[in-house]
Amino acid sequence: MFDLAPVSRYRLARPPLAQALGQVRYPLRPRLQTLDGVVPLQERLLEVFPYMNQEEIQQVSLLMGPGIQPASNTQTARTWRFTDDAGWALIVAADAATLSIGSEYEDFEEFRTRFAAAIAALHETTGLPRCERLGLRYVDIAQMPPGDDHAWCGWFRPELIGWSGGSIVGEGTRVVTSITQTQLAAPPAGDLVG
Repeated sequence: MFDLAPVSRYRLARPPLAQALGQVRYPLRPRLQTLDGVVPLQERLLEVFPYMNQEEIQQVSLLMGPGIQPASNTQTARTWRFTDDAGWALIVAADAATLSIGSEYEDFEEFRTRFAAAIAALHETTGLPRCERLGLRYVDIAQMPPGDDHAWCGWFRPELIGWSGGSIVGEGTRVVTSITQTQLAAPPAGDLVG
């Protein structure tokens, strides 16, 4: 996907990773909203995720605009949280499953293995015909060293920093928060499941 030279593996003494998330979206499976419907999935994932809790999430939709009478719609969605003692969590809803781990994250291989196991279990127990979206996100929190508001500019490649790390930011101004989202599309490489 990128034209970068290979980098040898290394481990930071103080990694900035706050959370790693992998999500798969799939066609709606209403039976995953019921205890009876999720039991086969729980049994299939028992070795990886021995604990399960039910969660109910209230979703509120607001409709407002010129000439429109403000209206709201509240729905309750049931999800299932599968966890283990090491900090891993898998949230399963009727249309998506999200794998997450916090600072306990060690390497991608374990993440890939757990994510593939979750997708395989969903396919086997619910008959999912396809995935509509598959995503991976790392949430990093990088703290500035005291006294040097621009030291962070040297931590990243200029292509990743964007305008907030350039000379456009005036003297005495410090970047408090910068959020950038980039979406890339590339043909699949390798085998996610194997």
